[in-house]
Amino acid sequence: MRYLLPPVLRYALAAAYAYGAAVHVANMIGLSGFDWIEAPLKWQVLDVVYLVLDVIVVCGLIFQSRLGLIAFTVASISQIALYTVFRDWVLDVPSTFVPTVEQQAYLWKLVVFHFICLTLVIIALLRDRNRVVVIVVIPFILSAPQPVDADPMLLSGLWSSPGLSMVVVFEACPNDRTARCGRFVWSWDGDDELEHKYNSLVVQNVRANGNHWRGSLIDPSNGRRYRGTLKRIDEQTLELEGCYGPFCQQQTWRSLNSTIDHLLNVRKRES
Repeated sequence: MRYLLPPVLRYALAAAYAYGAAVHVANMIGLSGFDWIEAPLKWQVLDVVYLVLDVIVVCGLIFQSRLGLIAFTVASISQIALYTVFRDWVLDVPSTFVPTVEQQAYLWKLVVFHFICLTLVIIALLRDRNRVVVIVVIPFILSAPQPVDADPMLLSGLWSSPGLSMVVVFEACPNDRTARCGRFVWSWDGDDELEHKYNSLVVQNVRANGNHWRGSLIDPSNGRRYRGTLKRIDEQTLELEGCYGPFCQQQTWRSLNSTIDHLLNVRKRES
């Protein structure tokens, strides 16, 4: 299962956790100012455990795997707990290993760092609430039920964008019949620049992901590609979200039949 985090956030977190892994390696090879072999056993265990977690987080963030997201959640929440609730246990060591005031202040900075990282990830995932359930619940249970996949057949037919500016027909993709694509068939503007874009695929390789569909959205006016999320609100309403980098915009599309029905009703009322 993949998930969508803004690339800037993903790679910034990966870099931060790569630095964390390097710190643990430095501790283990004696570059941190103390003999790791003589260090308290709990410190040794924590270095090994968090080195493994940091490596999994880095790889998982880069390749967008669920395992990386789980490791990130475990690493951040557990370290917040270690340096707050269990802080006395962590610092209960022989006098030769008691951290200085500066080192203890650094631990509080780690708490703030992990809290900020966790908050940013949750905010980013709030665009898909199922992923918030994944990040919060999975680390504490062995398995979780998978969401019911959206029915691809529900994503079909003619749909109009806001203001009836564009009409798209959803159908099976020509290169992959298991995915859905949206073909640009009409524009209100009808200008020459858009005319040659008719029948182009402006929604590409959309696949069911829980109760959403995910794929690529293409702006026919400039060819810009967006990460797309589509959600069926009801029989006549479709919610689209397109993201370019960390910036996202939403639109509500309606089936062409319902749009025509509304227009006819307006005409009847006026007449």
